[in-house]
Parts: sequence; C-alpha cells; structure tokens
Amino acid sequence: AFHSLVKFLMDYYDHTYSACFHQADADNSGLLDPAEVQNMIYVLGFLPDPQRVQQLIKEHDPAGVGVSRDDVSKLMAKHREHHLLVWQESAGFSEGEIGIFKSHFLRMDKKSNGFISMRECMGFLETTGRQPTNKEEQESLIRLFARMDKTGENVLDFSGFLQFLRQWSNEHLRRTRARELRCASEAGLSEGEMEDYRRLFEAGRWSVKQRRGSMPFGTYSGLGSPVVTADGIVEGCRQFRVAVKDHRTFIRDTIRLVSPQHFWLDDEQPAAPFPEFLLVLKALREIGAFD
Repeated sequence: AFHSLVKFLMDYYDHTYSACFHQADADNSGLLDPAEVQNMIYVLGFLPDPQRVQQLIKEHDPAGVGVSRDDVSKLMAKHREHHLLVWQESAGFSEGEIGIFKSHFLRMDKKSNGFISMRECMGFLETTGRQPTNKEEQESLIRLFARMDKTGENVLDFSGFLQFLRQWSNEHLRRTRARELRCASEAGLSEGEMEDYRRLFEAGRWSVKQRRGSMPFGTYSGLGSPVVTADGIVEGCRQFRVAVKDHRTFIRDTIRLVSPQHFWLDDEQPAAPFPEFLLVLKALREIGAFD
C-alpha cells in the first residue's frame, strides 16, 4: 500500500509539473527562461523567492539555454524541500509575525547572547494572554520549554522560541476549544447554538475595535485571545437585533465573576474571552435581560 501511494504521488506530481510546464512555456520552445520558471512556481502555489529561483536555475541550467521539462521535476523537488525547511524553521508563522516576534525576542535577550530564559518567555506569554492559568498548564509549559531547549541550559534561541510559540499556541487552541464546549454545556447551549453566538461575540468584539481604533488588549498577532467588553456585548446584540436591556454594570460584574482570568482594557473595562462570554449570556437570560 505504501509503494502504491508513493507511485500515485510521483505520477501526480509528474502530471502537474507537465501541465504547468506547457502553460508556462509561452513561446512553445520546450525550454523555460527564468521569468517562465518563476511564473510556473507561482502557478504551483508557491511564493517564489527570486534569489532562490536563480540559484536553482543555475544548478539545472548551467549553460543558460533554458530549463527543460525533465529538469523541471528535479528543480521542483529541490524547491519543495527548501520550502518545507523554511516552513519548519518559521514554525508556520508569516514573515510579518516573525518580524514582530524577532523584535520582542531581541528586547527579551538582556544578555545579547541570542538566548532567552523561561522567565523572559513567560513575560512574553503574559503580554499576549497565553500564560498558563493553572498548575497543569504550568507543568505542560515547563515540559515543552525543556523539549525546545537544545542547550540543556534552560534557554531558547530564536528558532526554538518560534517552535515553542507554535506548539504552545496549538495547545492553547485545544484547551480553548475544550473550555468553549464546557461553558456552552453549562449555559445549556448545543454546539450549533454556540457557533451562532460566536457571530454575536465577533460583532461585539469588532465594535470595540472600531470605536477604540485598536484591538482590545489580549489580541496579538494570532497568539492572543479575542475578548469583548460589556459595551461590546450590548452593541453586538443590537447589531443582530437581539433585544437586550442595558445591564452594563451587571455584565461587568459577571465578567469579573465568571472569568477570573479576564482582561483589562486601558480604560479599565473588564473583558471576557468567548467561553466566558457564553456564561455572561446565561446570567443575562437568568435575570430576564432579554426582552
């Protein structure tokens, strides 16, 4: 079965490269110039790095006459390997995110030796709303940090920091999903109803963004937790034409009660992530806030 799968993939790539080669070969010469090679790589779904493409072309077309159909398969095999390596090194983050993380890393690197400690890493997680919230999560973070530490000295270089962020973010997403389902169950909501309320949450969240001109504290470059305030909940209900009495003080007090790890915006408004937002709605229903 494994060999059959390998053959299928090889045939698939060969067919795909052949079709793209003929599409890129605008003059039907049977050879691709550098611009045509770059266009073919783009058609195949990659964002070609011009310098990397030129390097590959020189390797497979040293005479400079053009890249043949047979050479395309070899060139693309190397390009895929390079693309995978870059993806692994970047931990799947975009260039923009890596730039942001790099600037934070350099600020955390107090010794300017290319490494940061667990304490410094924890400080970063706290600013992004991804710090561990209980003993189990703390132990999980310590184990993950140790796996990413290649020196044995309880420090991470930038590559290890990126890998750490990716895996911790994935764990955070899994924990968040479990918390969402638990809070939905406590609020008496089905999974489908929970997703309907997510749209209301997003409306309230974005209304905060538009009014304040910036994302609420806690949302940060794909790593933070989106949050919503009492004002956002009321505005979100209005956008979806859900009649709700104005109980902003009650909502703020409820956020503090049901979400001990709630966020504070810079105007000292408490704000709840989506799972606790579901519990706020439950409390509003119980006091008859919805008409």
